[in-house]
Amino acid sequence: MVVENHDKLPLNFKYMVSNAGLSRFGFSTFNIAILWVIMAETRLPIMAGLGDGILSAPLFFSFIVGAIVDKSSRKRRIALLSGTLRAVAISSIYAALLVHNIPLALIAIYATGFFIGFTSDILNSVRAVWFKEFLTENNYKKGNALDQSVLSLAEGAGYVTGSIFLDLGFQNTFLAVIFIFLISIIPVLMIRVSETSGPDHTDIINSTREGLSFIRGSRPITQLIYLMLATNLIFGMLGVVFTALVQLHFKLPPHYAGLIFAILVFGIFIGSALSVNIKGRVGDILFSSLLLLGLLVTSVYFLNNIYLTLFPVFISGAIVGVLNVAVSTAMLKIVPVDMMARVQGSFNTFGLGATAFAGMIGGSIVQVTGPLHSFLYLGAGVICISFLTLIFRELGSLQI
Repeated sequence: MVVENHDKLPLNFKYMVSNAGLSRFGFSTFNIAILWVIMAETRLPIMAGLGDGILSAPLFFSFIVGAIVDKSSRKRRIALLSGTLRAVAISSIYAALLVHNIPLALIAIYATGFFIGFTSDILNSVRAVWFKEFLTENNYKKGNALDQSVLSLAEGAGYVTGSIFLDLGFQNTFLAVIFIFLISIIPVLMIRVSETSGPDHTDIINSTREGLSFIRGSRPITQLIYLMLATNLIFGMLGVVFTALVQLHFKLPPHYAGLIFAILVFGIFIGSALSVNIKGRVGDILFSSLLLLGLLVTSVYFLNNIYLTLFPVFISGAIVGVLNVAVSTAMLKIVPVDMMARVQGSFNTFGLGATAFAGMIGGSIVQVTGPLHSFLYLGAGVICISFLTLIFRELGSLQI
């Protein structure tokens, strides 16, 4: 007699994770490319911060996107269309660079960055629903660990790939991103879900109200949104601050920035992989992790060395990996499947949306204080946030 293994992750879920990994690979390649190109052409950290932040600006509409996705019966088609249009949009940057029109290229970067952020938000909402549909409760943590591990590896590979291509030329970098986004569509084609061919009867207003009512009635979710708003405002600055540290302070080529980001996400991969065995109260995990993160970010100022900086960067990544799995697992346990996209959308709108301002704020801090001193302010901010977790008792009392 064959005994079915209920802990085995289904094939649809693996295809979804493959798509997420390839998408993150392309997204991080694009991210480091626009940061480096804008700063190289303008020499203004605040302009690079604007480019970084514009990727997150569409997240302010994420709750509405989530409401539409939750009610849509054609999620697979939405994912396919979004993935295809991302590749098409980036061709505008490639064309501008091909004719050596830098002002036009910068305009294309900002416009395309907004569109990439918007389509990525759509894809994340679709995956949030699929995550709950494809998994059973007994493999939530296992699925989260795999998902976060793949995403972190893909993100690190994207930063490395982007920095290498930047050394070879700006045009080659964006051509590579177009190719990566096209490849990311393939796993979505492999997913088998039933979808109706008729039109959706989506009442966006009622769907949005339902989601807001559910969120208001769940204190752990609202507390998590507040926490994400604060932490993403701080960590959203790191992209432009690290890029400025490499380019303006140490005056090194782009592959050093790629190395820092790669080490960070490799740490996230290690933390995500190990987090499957972590159990306990969410509050204890959040407080200790954020406090240590604040100290590690502050240490970059005192080290003032590109190679020594890699050690706190790696450890910080590992801590972030643990936090990602802990928070995602807690959310999956308390959110029903028909609310997943709307709750994920609320996290994006009220939490991750803060990163739209973070890039500009980080660029302004670098402009005023310099790249190195910026780490003192960022580290102090994370330390303050860690004590905020002690107030959120309902969130902290959740067990994973």
